[in-house]
Amino acid sequence: MTLFRSPLALTLSACLALPLAACASEDPAPSGPTVRITDRAVEFTTGPFTVPGGTDSFECFYTGVITDRELAISAATGLQGPGGHHLTAYYTTATRPPEHHPCTEEEMASWTMIAGTGGEAGVGDDQSLPPGLAIRVPAGVQLVLQAHYINTASDALTTDDSVSLEVLPPAEVEAYANMLVVHDDAFEIPARTRYRSTSVCTLTAPSLNVVLFMGHMHASGRQFSLELLPETGDTGSMLYDVAWSDEYSSHPPVLRYDQTAPLVLTGGTRFRQTCTWENTSDQPLIFPNEMCDGVFFYYPDAGDGMIVCNPESQVGESF
Repeated sequence: MTLFRSPLALTLSACLALPLAACASEDPAPSGPTVRITDRAVEFTTGPFTVPGGTDSFECFYTGVITDRELAISAATGLQGPGGHHLTAYYTTATRPPEHHPCTEEEMASWTMIAGTGGEAGVGDDQSLPPGLAIRVPAGVQLVLQAHYINTASDALTTDDSVSLEVLPPAEVEAYANMLVVHDDAFEIPARTRYRSTSVCTLTAPSLNVVLFMGHMHASGRQFSLELLPETGDTGSMLYDVAWSDEYSSHPPVLRYDQTAPLVLTGGTRFRQTCTWENTSDQPLIFPNEMCDGVFFYYPDAGDGMIVCNPESQVGESF
């Protein structure tokens, strides 16, 4: 999922014993990415790795960076090889030695998302946060990376991905931001079928000031819409209604709001989210091979972190 700026949005090695700033030169870990940290950026490459042919794969990289201070991340850029869908940076307190392996849902349950950057294409709407806003990364956490590839070819490919996280100096941080994700994972898209999932969830958090919104689906997506509904009643207003195309998997259309006039979501607001797919494969599709997520960036983050709005109701239908 691309959550910051396109184009195309770290090891328990020697960096563990050093302050984060001391790793300002390249520090190749024996089985992890190469890391370079400056006052303004955290830059790393995965090192060469192989993506098997005919797979939809998520590769996880544990790095040698344990943060020695709070970081404010304002944007991310990255580059992948053919078939690259997204690169996402996270942090975790469940530290591991430097390593790379196929991701598991269990390990990622302990991760907190920082930023994402999408795919091999260098196009798409600007997804950076407005000036002065940043995502907070606490001290004492390990930085990790997920690389998602959809390799439709029969042959394996070897690639080497790179990511740069922009660091905002403390004096330039006006407010911390975070994500509200309207999440639907209750669908199962039958083989060779068009399918629609409509879900409704309610915002239980206090009032949120939104500066950015985007939808997220994968390559089987055909339509994404999200409506804002009042606390009672079934008539609302359409916020986002997009005929989906393949490139939107990593570079979707973005709605942006000025900080002086943000989109204000009040507690009790309900979201009606509808995702339509066309599964052209011989196998059913479920989460996370396909997705149906609406992603808001809000401020200020008063410590709530990423908020996930899960469905209270969901209806799916083939047609």
